[in-house]
Amino acid sequence: MKVKQESKAAWRGIGHIAALAVLPLVALMMVITLFSLVLRYGGPWVRDKIRVLNKRVLNPAMMKFAGRKHWYAAVIRHRGRRSDKEYATPVVAVPVAGDALIIPLPYGEGVDWLKNLLAAGRATIEVKGETYDIVEPEVKDAAAALTLLDKRHQLTWRRFGIKRYLRVKRTHPDFAAARWEELQEFRATRPPKRVTVGGVGWNYIASGESQEALLLLPGGAMVGESLFTRIPAFEEDYKVIAPTYASVSSAVELLDGLTGILDIEGVREAHVLGPSYGGIVAQCFVRRHPGRVKSLILANTLVPPRSLLWASKVFLVVLPLVPVGWQRALRERGLARAFYGVPSVPREDQVFWSEYQHGLVSRMSKEELRDMYRLQIDLMQSFRFAPEDLASWPGRVLILESDEDPVTPEMRAELRQTYPQAQVHTFHGAGHAPWMSHREEYLSIIKEFLAGRDPEPFQVDLEERDD
Repeated sequence: MKVKQESKAAWRGIGHIAALAVLPLVALMMVITLFSLVLRYGGPWVRDKIRVLNKRVLNPAMMKFAGRKHWYAAVIRHRGRRSDKEYATPVVAVPVAGDALIIPLPYGEGVDWLKNLLAAGRATIEVKGETYDIVEPEVKDAAAALTLLDKRHQLTWRRFGIKRYLRVKRTHPDFAAARWEELQEFRATRPPKRVTVGGVGWNYIASGESQEALLLLPGGAMVGESLFTRIPAFEEDYKVIAPTYASVSSAVELLDGLTGILDIEGVREAHVLGPSYGGIVAQCFVRRHPGRVKSLILANTLVPPRSLLWASKVFLVVLPLVPVGWQRALRERGLARAFYGVPSVPREDQVFWSEYQHGLVSRMSKEELRDMYRLQIDLMQSFRFAPEDLASWPGRVLILESDEDPVTPEMRAELRQTYPQAQVHTFHGAGHAPWMSHREEYLSIIKEFLAGRDPEPFQVDLEERDD
Protein backbone atom coordinates (compact mmCIF):
# COMPACT_ATOMS: atom_id res chain seq x y z
CA MET A 1 0.00 0.00 0.00
CA LYS A 2 2.80 2.35 0.96
CA VAL A 3 4.61 1.62 -2.31
CA LYS A 4 1.49 2.51 -4.31
CA GLN A 5 1.10 5.77 -2.41
CA GLU A 6 4.74 6.67 -3.03
CA SER A 7 4.32 5.80 -6.71
CA LYS A 8 1.22 7.99 -6.99
CA ALA A 9 3.05 10.83 -5.24
CA ALA A 10 5.97 10.49 -7.66
CA TRP A 11 3.66 10.60 -10.67
CA ARG A 12 1.86 13.62 -9.24
CA GLY A 13 5.25 15.33 -8.91
CA ILE A 14 6.10 14.54 -12.51
CA GLY A 15 2.66 15.82 -13.55
CA HIS A 16 3.29 19.11 -11.78
CA ILE A 17 6.67 19.44 -13.50
CA ALA A 18 5.07 18.70 -16.88
CA ALA A 19 2.42 21.32 -16.19
CA LEU A 20 5.07 23.87 -15.33
CA ALA A 21 6.77 23.07 -18.64
CA VAL A 22 3.53 23.33 -20.68
CA LEU A 23 2.24 26.59 -19.20
CA PRO A 24 5.10 28.74 -20.57
CA LEU A 25 4.50 27.22 -24.02
CA VAL A 26 0.81 28.14 -23.84
CA ALA A 27 1.75 31.67 -22.77
CA LEU A 28 4.24 31.89 -25.64
CA MET A 29 1.59 30.87 -28.16
CA MET A 30 -0.73 33.57 -26.82
CA VAL A 31 2.00 36.18 -27.13
CA ILE A 32 2.78 35.10 -30.70
CA THR A 33 -0.92 35.29 -31.64
CA LEU A 34 -1.23 38.77 -30.15
CA PHE A 35 1.99 39.85 -31.88
CA SER A 36 0.70 38.66 -35.27
CA LEU A 37 -2.57 40.55 -34.82
CA VAL A 38 -0.77 43.76 -33.87
CA LEU A 39 1.61 43.51 -36.83
CA ARG A 40 -1.21 42.80 -39.23
CA TYR A 41 -3.75 45.36 -38.09
CA GLY A 42 -1.73 47.91 -36.10
CA GLY A 43 -0.72 51.14 -37.78
CA PRO A 44 2.82 52.46 -38.37
CA TRP A 45 2.92 54.12 -34.93
CA VAL A 46 2.06 50.84 -33.16
CA ARG A 47 4.59 48.84 -35.20
CA ASP A 48 7.30 51.39 -34.44
CA LYS A 49 6.64 51.11 -30.70
CA ILE A 50 6.91 47.31 -30.92
CA ARG A 51 10.16 47.69 -32.85
CA VAL A 52 11.62 49.89 -30.09
CA LEU A 53 10.45 47.40 -27.44
CA ASN A 54 12.10 44.53 -29.32
CA LYS A 55 15.32 46.47 -29.82
CA ARG A 56 15.70 47.43 -26.15
CA VAL A 57 14.15 44.48 -24.29
CA LEU A 58 13.64 41.35 -26.39
CA ASN A 59 16.66 41.49 -28.71
CA PRO A 60 19.29 41.32 -25.90
CA ALA A 61 17.59 38.17 -24.59
CA MET A 62 17.23 36.72 -28.08
CA MET A 63 20.97 37.21 -28.74
CA LYS A 64 21.75 34.48 -26.22
CA PHE A 65 20.33 31.92 -28.66
CA ALA A 66 20.25 33.56 -32.09
CA GLY A 67 22.36 31.86 -34.73
CA ARG A 68 22.67 28.54 -32.92
CA LYS A 69 21.94 25.26 -34.64
CA HIS A 70 18.69 24.45 -32.87
CA TRP A 71 17.23 27.96 -32.68
CA TYR A 72 14.91 29.55 -35.22
CA ALA A 73 16.45 33.04 -35.17
CA ALA A 74 19.64 34.09 -36.95
CA VAL A 75 21.95 36.99 -36.13
CA ILE A 76 23.25 39.57 -38.62
CA ARG A 77 26.57 41.26 -37.86
CA HIS A 78 26.78 44.61 -39.62
CA ARG A 79 28.74 47.86 -39.38
CA GLY A 80 27.26 51.28 -38.69
CA ARG A 81 27.18 53.33 -41.88
CA ARG A 82 28.42 56.41 -39.98
CA SER A 83 30.18 55.05 -36.86
CA ASP A 84 31.79 51.96 -38.49
CA LYS A 85 31.05 50.18 -35.20
CA GLU A 86 30.05 46.51 -35.39
CA TYR A 87 26.48 45.65 -34.36
CA ALA A 88 24.56 42.38 -34.04
CA THR A 89 20.81 42.08 -34.65
CA PRO A 90 18.61 38.97 -34.40
CA VAL A 91 16.46 38.25 -37.47
CA VAL A 92 14.65 35.34 -39.07
CA ALA A 93 16.40 34.01 -42.18
CA VAL A 94 15.10 31.18 -44.37
CA PRO A 95 17.26 29.45 -47.01
CA VAL A 96 15.80 29.45 -50.53
CA ALA A 97 16.96 28.35 -53.97
CA GLY A 98 20.00 29.99 -55.52
CA ASP A 99 22.05 29.81 -52.31
CA ALA A 100 20.06 32.75 -50.97
CA LEU A 101 18.22 33.75 -47.79
CA ILE A 102 14.87 35.50 -47.35
CA ILE A 103 14.55 37.77 -44.31
CA PRO A 104 11.11 39.21 -43.44
CA LEU A 105 10.94 42.92 -42.63
CA PRO A 106 7.97 43.20 -40.22
CA TYR A 107 8.90 46.81 -39.37
CA GLY A 108 9.55 47.91 -42.93
CA GLU A 109 12.69 49.34 -44.52
CA GLY A 110 13.49 52.01 -41.93
CA VAL A 111 15.34 49.76 -39.47
CA ASP A 112 18.99 50.60 -38.81
CA TRP A 113 20.44 47.16 -39.51
CA LEU A 114 18.89 47.12 -43.00
CA LYS A 115 20.17 50.62 -43.77
CA ASN A 116 23.66 49.56 -42.68
CA LEU A 117 23.52 46.43 -44.83
CA LEU A 118 22.25 48.25 -47.91
CA ALA A 119 24.91 50.95 -47.50
CA ALA A 120 27.76 48.44 -47.17
CA GLY A 121 26.39 45.91 -49.63
CA ARG A 122 27.50 43.04 -47.42
CA ALA A 123 27.44 41.68 -43.85
CA THR A 124 27.86 38.43 -41.94
CA ILE A 125 25.02 36.19 -40.80
CA GLU A 126 24.97 33.25 -38.40
CA VAL A 127 22.10 30.85 -39.00
CA LYS A 128 21.56 27.32 -37.68
CA GLY A 129 25.10 27.13 -36.36
CA GLU A 130 26.70 28.17 -39.67
CA THR A 131 28.35 31.48 -40.55
CA TYR A 132 28.02 33.09 -43.99
CA ASP A 133 28.98 36.28 -45.78
CA ILE A 134 25.87 37.83 -47.33
CA VAL A 135 25.98 40.03 -50.43
CA GLU A 136 23.69 41.47 -53.11
CA PRO A 137 20.94 42.64 -50.72
CA GLU A 138 17.65 43.28 -52.51
CA VAL A 139 14.35 44.40 -50.95
CA LYS A 140 11.30 42.65 -52.45
CA ASP A 141 7.58 42.97 -51.99
CA ALA A 142 5.47 40.12 -50.63
CA ALA A 143 4.29 38.92 -54.05
CA ALA A 144 7.87 38.39 -55.28
CA ALA A 145 9.35 37.07 -52.04
CA LEU A 146 6.66 34.60 -50.95
CA THR A 147 6.89 32.64 -54.20
CA LEU A 148 10.46 31.73 -53.23
CA LEU A 149 9.39 30.22 -49.89
CA ASP A 150 7.88 26.89 -48.86
CA LYS A 151 4.17 26.66 -48.02
CA ARG A 152 4.71 26.77 -44.25
CA HIS A 153 6.58 30.08 -44.31
CA GLN A 154 4.18 31.53 -46.90
CA LEU A 155 1.22 30.80 -44.62
CA THR A 156 2.97 32.09 -41.48
CA TRP A 157 4.15 35.38 -42.94
CA ARG A 158 0.87 36.08 -44.73
CA ARG A 159 -0.80 35.69 -41.35
CA PHE A 160 1.59 38.29 -39.91
CA GLY A 161 0.77 40.63 -42.78
CA ILE A 162 4.44 41.30 -43.63
CA LYS A 163 4.69 43.32 -46.84
CA ARG A 164 8.45 43.72 -47.42
CA TYR A 165 11.27 41.16 -47.48
CA LEU A 166 15.03 41.14 -47.99
CA ARG A 167 16.74 38.65 -50.28
CA VAL A 168 20.51 38.16 -49.94
CA LYS A 169 23.00 35.77 -51.48
CA ARG A 170 25.21 33.84 -49.10
CA THR A 171 28.75 32.52 -49.33
CA HIS A 172 30.39 30.25 -46.78
CA PRO A 173 33.72 31.66 -45.54
CA ASP A 174 35.68 28.83 -43.97
CA PHE A 175 36.70 30.69 -40.82
CA ALA A 176 37.60 27.45 -39.08
CA ALA A 177 39.82 25.90 -41.78
CA ALA A 178 43.11 26.66 -40.02
CA ARG A 179 41.85 25.23 -36.72
CA TRP A 180 40.64 22.03 -38.41
CA GLU A 181 44.04 21.63 -40.06
CA GLU A 182 45.71 22.15 -36.68
CA LEU A 183 43.49 19.44 -35.15
CA GLN A 184 44.18 17.00 -38.00
CA GLU A 185 47.93 17.48 -37.54
CA PHE A 186 47.55 16.99 -33.79
CA ARG A 187 45.62 13.75 -34.31
CA ALA A 188 48.24 12.45 -36.72
CA THR A 189 51.17 13.12 -34.39
CA ARG A 190 49.57 12.30 -31.03
CA PRO A 191 47.24 9.31 -31.45
CA PRO A 192 45.23 8.35 -28.33
CA LYS A 193 46.15 5.39 -26.16
CA ARG A 194 43.50 2.86 -25.14
CA VAL A 195 43.65 1.06 -21.80
CA THR A 196 41.35 -0.72 -19.37
CA VAL A 197 41.23 0.34 -15.71
CA GLY A 198 39.02 -1.57 -13.31
CA GLY A 199 37.12 -3.14 -16.19
CA VAL A 200 36.39 0.27 -17.76
CA GLY A 201 37.84 1.36 -21.10
CA TRP A 202 39.72 4.67 -21.19
CA ASN A 203 41.25 6.76 -23.98
CA TYR A 204 43.92 9.34 -23.30
CA ILE A 205 46.71 11.32 -24.92
CA ALA A 206 50.23 11.26 -23.50
CA SER A 207 52.98 13.42 -24.98
CA GLY A 208 56.30 14.84 -23.83
CA GLU A 209 59.31 13.05 -22.35
CA SER A 210 59.85 14.89 -19.06
CA GLN A 211 59.87 13.10 -15.71
CA GLU A 212 57.54 15.80 -14.35
CA ALA A 213 53.90 15.26 -15.28
CA LEU A 214 50.95 17.54 -15.98
CA LEU A 215 47.47 16.00 -15.87
CA LEU A 216 45.27 18.14 -18.11
CA LEU A 217 41.59 17.49 -17.39
CA PRO A 218 39.11 18.40 -20.16
CA GLY A 219 36.18 20.69 -19.53
CA GLY A 220 32.64 20.27 -20.81
CA ALA A 221 33.78 18.72 -24.10
CA MET A 222 34.85 15.71 -21.97
CA VAL A 223 37.50 14.53 -24.47
CA GLY A 224 41.28 14.80 -24.19
CA GLU A 225 41.87 15.98 -27.75
CA SER A 226 39.74 19.09 -27.06
CA LEU A 227 42.88 20.37 -25.31
CA PHE A 228 44.86 20.22 -28.57
CA THR A 229 45.58 23.96 -28.62
CA ARG A 230 47.09 23.80 -25.10
CA ILE A 231 48.89 20.45 -24.93
CA PRO A 232 51.80 21.44 -27.26
CA ALA A 233 52.55 24.50 -25.10
CA PHE A 234 53.50 22.27 -22.14
CA GLU A 235 54.93 19.07 -23.62
CA GLU A 236 58.49 20.41 -23.92
CA ASP A 237 58.76 20.74 -20.12
CA TYR A 238 56.24 18.15 -18.91
CA LYS A 239 54.82 14.77 -19.67
CA VAL A 240 51.29 15.89 -20.54
CA ILE A 241 48.45 13.44 -19.96
CA ALA A 242 44.99 14.39 -21.26
CA PRO A 243 42.27 11.79 -20.63
CA THR A 244 38.87 11.43 -22.24
CA TYR A 245 36.40 10.82 -19.44
CA ALA A 246 35.15 7.25 -19.55
CA SER A 247 31.41 6.63 -19.76
CA VAL A 248 30.89 6.00 -16.04
CA SER A 249 28.23 7.25 -13.65
CA SER A 250 30.07 7.28 -10.31
CA ALA A 251 32.76 9.57 -8.91
CA VAL A 252 34.81 6.63 -7.62
CA GLU A 253 35.03 5.03 -11.07
CA LEU A 254 36.07 8.32 -12.65
CA LEU A 255 38.67 9.38 -10.09
CA ASP A 256 40.19 5.92 -9.63
CA GLY A 257 40.34 5.58 -13.41
CA LEU A 258 42.48 8.72 -13.56
CA THR A 259 44.93 7.25 -11.03
CA GLY A 260 45.00 4.06 -13.09
CA ILE A 261 46.13 6.05 -16.13
CA LEU A 262 48.86 7.73 -14.05
CA ASP A 263 50.01 4.29 -12.88
CA ILE A 264 50.18 2.97 -16.45
CA GLU A 265 52.27 5.99 -17.46
CA GLY A 266 54.60 5.50 -14.46
CA VAL A 267 53.56 8.78 -12.85
CA ARG A 268 53.44 8.90 -9.08
CA GLU A 269 52.59 12.58 -8.70
CA ALA A 270 51.34 15.17 -11.21
CA HIS A 271 50.45 18.81 -11.46
CA VAL A 272 46.70 18.98 -12.20
CA LEU A 273 45.13 21.64 -14.42
CA GLY A 274 41.33 21.68 -14.51
CA PRO A 275 39.47 24.26 -16.61
CA SER A 276 35.69 24.67 -16.20
CA TYR A 277 34.10 21.22 -15.61
CA GLY A 278 37.65 19.84 -15.41
CA GLY A 279 38.10 22.12 -12.37
CA ILE A 280 35.23 20.35 -10.60
CA VAL A 281 36.80 16.98 -11.39
CA ALA A 282 40.18 18.30 -10.17
CA GLN A 283 38.73 19.41 -6.82
CA CYS A 284 37.26 15.95 -6.28
CA PHE A 285 40.45 14.22 -7.44
CA VAL A 286 42.69 16.04 -4.95
CA ARG A 287 40.31 15.09 -2.13
CA ARG A 288 40.20 11.40 -3.04
CA HIS A 289 43.86 11.06 -4.05
CA PRO A 290 45.79 13.97 -2.45
CA GLY A 291 49.09 12.08 -2.65
CA ARG A 292 48.88 12.00 -6.46
CA VAL A 293 48.56 15.80 -6.83
CA LYS A 294 51.67 17.98 -6.69
CA SER A 295 49.89 21.27 -7.40
CA LEU A 296 46.39 22.31 -8.42
CA ILE A 297 45.29 24.85 -11.04
CA LEU A 298 41.59 25.68 -11.08
CA ALA A 299 40.69 27.69 -14.17
CA ASN A 300 37.32 29.40 -14.70
CA THR A 301 35.50 26.97 -12.47
CA LEU A 302 33.43 26.91 -9.30
CA VAL A 303 32.97 24.90 -6.12
CA PRO A 304 30.71 21.93 -6.95
CA PRO A 305 27.25 23.40 -6.19
CA ARG A 306 25.72 21.06 -3.63
CA SER A 307 22.76 23.45 -3.37
CA LEU A 308 21.69 22.22 -6.82
CA LEU A 309 21.60 18.54 -5.84
CA TRP A 310 17.82 18.35 -5.39
CA ALA A 311 17.08 20.16 -8.64
CA SER A 312 19.63 17.98 -10.45
CA LYS A 313 18.00 14.79 -9.16
CA VAL A 314 14.54 15.99 -10.24
CA PHE A 315 16.00 16.80 -13.67
CA LEU A 316 17.39 13.26 -13.85
CA VAL A 317 13.94 11.80 -13.11
CA VAL A 318 12.31 13.86 -15.88
CA LEU A 319 15.15 13.25 -18.37
CA PRO A 320 13.74 10.00 -19.89
CA LEU A 321 10.65 11.97 -20.96
CA VAL A 322 12.73 14.49 -22.92
CA PRO A 323 13.51 13.65 -26.58
CA VAL A 324 17.20 13.01 -27.17
CA GLY A 325 17.31 15.82 -29.75
CA TRP A 326 16.22 18.32 -27.11
CA GLN A 327 18.77 16.94 -24.66
CA ARG A 328 21.54 17.37 -27.21
CA ALA A 329 20.38 20.90 -28.02
CA LEU A 330 20.38 21.80 -24.32
CA ARG A 331 23.86 20.35 -23.90
CA GLU A 332 25.19 22.13 -26.98
CA ARG A 333 23.79 25.50 -25.89
CA GLY A 334 25.35 25.07 -22.45
CA LEU A 335 28.78 24.42 -23.95
CA ALA A 336 28.51 27.30 -26.42
CA ARG A 337 28.07 29.84 -23.61
CA ALA A 338 31.82 29.64 -23.06
CA PHE A 339 32.71 31.21 -26.41
CA TYR A 340 29.82 31.83 -28.82
CA GLY A 341 29.08 35.51 -29.27
CA VAL A 342 31.81 36.50 -26.77
CA PRO A 343 33.51 39.62 -28.24
CA SER A 344 36.97 38.76 -26.88
CA VAL A 345 37.01 35.32 -28.57
CA PRO A 346 38.33 35.37 -32.17
CA ARG A 347 35.74 34.63 -34.85
CA GLU A 348 37.64 31.57 -36.13
CA ASP A 349 37.58 30.04 -32.65
CA GLN A 350 33.86 30.71 -32.23
CA VAL A 351 33.10 28.98 -35.54
CA PHE A 352 35.51 26.07 -35.01
CA TRP A 353 34.42 25.21 -31.47
CA SER A 354 30.76 25.48 -32.43
CA GLU A 355 31.31 22.95 -35.23
CA TYR A 356 33.58 20.72 -33.14
CA GLN A 357 31.28 20.52 -30.12
CA HIS A 358 28.25 19.97 -32.32
CA GLY A 359 30.05 16.94 -33.73
CA LEU A 360 30.67 15.60 -30.22
CA VAL A 361 27.19 16.22 -28.83
CA SER A 362 25.31 14.95 -31.90
CA ARG A 363 26.82 11.49 -31.35
CA MET A 364 25.76 11.21 -27.69
CA SER A 365 23.04 8.68 -26.89
CA LYS A 366 20.37 9.07 -24.23
CA GLU A 367 22.26 6.61 -22.04
CA GLU A 368 25.51 8.57 -22.34
CA LEU A 369 23.77 11.83 -21.52
CA ARG A 370 22.07 10.23 -18.51
CA ASP A 371 25.36 8.78 -17.24
CA MET A 372 26.99 12.19 -17.64
CA TYR A 373 24.36 13.85 -15.44
CA ARG A 374 24.52 11.01 -12.90
CA LEU A 375 28.26 11.47 -12.68
CA GLN A 376 27.92 15.20 -12.10
CA ILE A 377 25.46 14.54 -9.26
CA ASP A 378 27.76 11.95 -7.69
CA LEU A 379 30.74 14.32 -7.85
CA MET A 380 28.71 16.98 -6.04
CA GLN A 381 27.48 14.70 -3.25
CA SER A 382 30.58 12.54 -2.67
CA PHE A 383 32.82 15.18 -1.07
CA ARG A 384 32.81 18.09 1.29
CA PHE A 385 34.20 21.34 -0.03
CA ALA A 386 35.49 23.41 2.89
CA PRO A 387 38.69 25.43 3.51
CA GLU A 388 40.01 22.88 6.02
CA ASP A 389 39.67 19.89 3.65
CA LEU A 390 43.24 20.18 2.36
CA ALA A 391 44.90 21.45 5.55
CA SER A 392 47.42 18.59 5.56
CA TRP A 393 48.01 18.59 1.81
CA PRO A 394 51.32 20.35 1.00
CA GLY A 395 50.59 21.35 -2.59
CA ARG A 396 50.17 24.81 -4.07
CA VAL A 397 46.95 26.16 -5.62
CA LEU A 398 46.42 28.66 -8.43
CA ILE A 399 42.98 30.04 -9.25
CA LEU A 400 42.43 31.58 -12.69
CA GLU A 401 39.29 33.67 -13.13
CA SER A 402 37.86 36.17 -15.62
CA ASP A 403 35.93 39.32 -14.85
CA GLU A 404 33.36 38.66 -17.61
CA ASP A 405 32.89 34.95 -16.90
CA PRO A 406 29.38 33.43 -16.72
CA VAL A 407 30.72 31.99 -13.44
CA THR A 408 29.26 34.72 -11.23
CA PRO A 409 31.27 36.96 -8.87
CA GLU A 410 29.62 35.17 -5.94
CA MET A 411 30.74 31.78 -7.25
CA ARG A 412 34.26 33.07 -7.82
CA ALA A 413 34.37 34.46 -4.28
CA GLU A 414 33.23 31.10 -2.89
CA LEU A 415 36.06 29.36 -4.75
CA ARG A 416 38.65 31.76 -3.31
CA GLN A 417 37.24 31.26 0.18
CA THR A 418 37.41 27.48 -0.20
CA TYR A 419 41.12 27.71 -1.09
CA PRO A 420 42.44 30.57 1.08
CA GLN A 421 46.04 29.51 0.35
CA ALA A 422 45.60 29.95 -3.40
CA GLN A 423 47.27 32.47 -5.65
CA VAL A 424 44.67 34.21 -7.81
CA HIS A 425 45.01 35.71 -11.27
CA THR A 426 42.17 37.59 -12.99
CA PHE A 427 41.91 37.96 -16.77
CA HIS A 428 40.39 41.33 -17.60
CA GLY A 429 37.97 41.58 -20.48
CA ALA A 430 37.81 37.79 -20.77
CA GLY A 431 34.90 35.36 -20.55
CA HIS A 432 34.85 31.66 -19.71
CA ALA A 433 37.62 30.72 -22.16
CA PRO A 434 40.67 32.98 -21.65
CA TRP A 435 42.76 30.26 -23.30
CA MET A 436 41.07 31.40 -26.53
CA SER A 437 40.96 35.17 -26.02
CA HIS A 438 44.05 35.76 -23.80
CA ARG A 439 46.23 32.84 -24.87
CA GLU A 440 49.68 34.37 -24.26
CA GLU A 441 48.74 35.64 -20.82
CA TYR A 442 47.02 32.34 -19.95
CA LEU A 443 50.04 30.19 -20.80
CA SER A 444 52.54 32.58 -19.20
CA ILE A 445 50.76 32.62 -15.84
CA ILE A 446 50.43 28.82 -15.74
CA LYS A 447 54.05 28.19 -16.71
CA GLU A 448 55.33 30.60 -14.05
CA PHE A 449 53.25 28.83 -11.43
CA LEU A 450 54.30 25.33 -12.51
CA ALA A 451 57.94 26.39 -12.38
CA GLY A 452 57.48 27.24 -8.70
CA ARG A 453 57.53 31.00 -9.21
CA ASP A 454 54.82 33.44 -8.22
CA PRO A 455 53.22 34.59 -11.49
CA GLU A 456 54.22 38.18 -12.22
CA PRO A 457 51.65 40.77 -13.32
CA PHE A 458 51.12 40.33 -17.03
CA GLN A 459 51.60 43.39 -19.24
CA VAL A 460 49.05 43.59 -22.03
CA ASP A 461 49.87 45.34 -25.29
CA LEU A 462 46.56 47.15 -25.73
CA GLU A 463 47.20 48.13 -29.35
CA GLU A 464 47.99 44.53 -30.24
CA ARG A 465 44.91 43.25 -28.38
CA ASP A 466 42.67 45.72 -30.24
CA ASP A 467 43.89 44.38 -33.58
